[in-house]
This record gives sequence, C-alpha cells and structure tokens, in this order.
Amino acid sequence: MNCAMYGSRPTHSFAARRRPLLVGVGLLLALGLALLPPGLADAIRTPMAAALMPAQRGLIAVRRAGGATLSHVRAQLADAQTTGRRELESKRLAEENRRLMGELQAARDQVRLLAQRDRQDLPLLAAKCIPARLLGTSAQDYLVRHQLLDAGQTQGVQRDALVLRTAKPLVDRGMQTGVAEGGVVLAGSCVWGKIVAAGPHTSTVCPMTEPGYRDLVRLAAPSADGRTLRFGAKGVLEGTGEPLARLRMIETTEPVSEGDLVYSMAGQGFVEVPLLCGRVVRVESPHGAGHWDIWVEPAIGDAPEDLAILCPTGPAIEMARRPSASGAVSGSE
Repeated sequence: MNCAMYGSRPTHSFAARRRPLLVGVGLLLALGLALLPPGLADAIRTPMAAALMPAQRGLIAVRRAGGATLSHVRAQLADAQTTGRRELESKRLAEENRRLMGELQAARDQVRLLAQRDRQDLPLLAAKCIPARLLGTSAQDYLVRHQLLDAGQTQGVQRDALVLRTAKPLVDRGMQTGVAEGGVVLAGSCVWGKIVAAGPHTSTVCPMTEPGYRDLVRLAAPSADGRTLRFGAKGVLEGTGEPLARLRMIETTEPVSEGDLVYSMAGQGFVEVPLLCGRVVRVESPHGAGHWDIWVEPAIGDAPEDLAILCPTGPAIEMARRPSASGAVSGSE
C-alpha cells in the first residue's frame, strides 16, 4: 500500500502543474478565435468542434458512468449502515428478551412456591406413624390366656384347642388403631421390622434379621462431605435368622463396597426422610454367579422399647359408580 501511494505522488503533482498551462492555452485559443474574422473563425471552429466532439461524448459518458457508480456506492453504504443499525437493534432486542425470560421464570418460581405454601388440599398419600411398644413375656402370656383371637370356626378353630404363643415379638397396637399387615416398624428413622399379622389390639412383628422378612431396598454410598447420598442399585433384603440380614438380586456389574448404606423403599413417594435399614459389612462374589452375596448389619440391633408403625394414609377418594337399572328407571320416572 505504501509503495502504491509513493508511486502515485509524481503523477498527481505533474497533473497539478500542467493544469494551469492547459487552462491558459484554452483561454488563448478562445481569445484568438474571438479576434479572427467571422468567416475564418467559423472555418476553424467547425473542424475543431468536430475533432473535440468524441472527447466531449466520452467525457459525458464517463461522467454519467461515474455518477451511476457513485450513486450505487452511496446506496451500498446506506444499505450497510441500515444493516449495521438493524444488527445492533436485533442484538439489543435479543438481550432484552433474555432478561425478560429470566424475570418471567423467576416470577413463575415465586408463584409456584406461593401456591405450594397456600395449598389447602391434602396430598394423595401421606405418612402416619402410630406409636407402639413391645410387649414383654408376661404380657404376652396374659393376652394368650384372656384376649380374644382374630380367628374362629371359619378358620378351623375348635373349642379347647391349644393356643401357642408365637416366637415373634408383639406390639400393643392393632387394627383398631389403623395398623395393617405389611406396615414398617421404625425406631426413629431406622427400620426394625415389619408387621406380619395384625390383630384387633396387638400385632406381630417380624424383625429384619428373622426368616420371613423381605423388603425392597436400595444401596447408597455417602459422598465425600458426608452430607449427601449417591443412590445405586436396588435389591431385596431378607432375614435369615442370623445376626446379619442378606441382600440379594444385585448384579455383579453394580458397584458395591463395604460401608455402603441400605435404605428401604417402603416410604418412597410419601415419606420425606429416608428409612435406613443398615450398613453393608460383607460382600462376596461366588464363582460364576451373576449376583453379589451381600450381608447387612441392621441399624437397630436390640429390640427398642419405643417404636412407630408407618402406615400410608390419604384423603378419601369418591369413585363414580355406574347407576343401577332400578336407579335409572326411578330417575327417568
């Protein structure tokens, strides 16, 4: 670019120096033609006009082409300026749109929180804990002798038949207080067992380590900070009659480590606090087996005195019934 500029300077300076000379020559020619006699002046003017006509036409054509080019360049510049302004306006509108969308989302979140806080309707399922206590041996013997049983002749019970006390513990709550078979028996937020039989006033509990206990559970590994849990595979926790429960149906492709926590899924969906079953203390992989053999130490060892029985509850739901034939007839009448 510098070379081109330096090369063009002599040309411009030469044209600038010759311009006054050409103007002077033109003036002298015009003056000479004015001083000549009319006949001689016309004789000279006509050939000169004919000789200069192509140059004039070319000059006019160049001026027209230059004007068209200049108009096109000006239009392009105007379009470029308009396009630039439009792009800036589009960016501004896009930024304004993002800001408004953020404010709208914040307003929606606030409305949702306010709606949840002001809701009066009950959820479909809720959790109710029924406080209960374990009955001692003397109380169980007394109940066996004096309390009515929830069985009769329809179940094959005969008069003077022997009544044997079950080896499983009893709690002092039954169907009259809302206890049902399958209810989870808790000590705090830890699972101790399940209700396997519910009578009118007492219920039989199967502890986690006893045969017959089964529960769907899920593994969880504590995070580094110890505040959050990383839930993993699901399996079935079974009682074996030994101090440790056994966790089955977890494939060997799933990561399992000693110290992992085991949580019950019995209250999933309507209990906010996770229900702890125990901790993994031994992991074995039999040769050729597709599932781990996992042994779990219960979170609650000895039988606690104060318990709570978890029962899912919910508001009454009125089901629409199809009208009977008699009802339809009476209604039509």
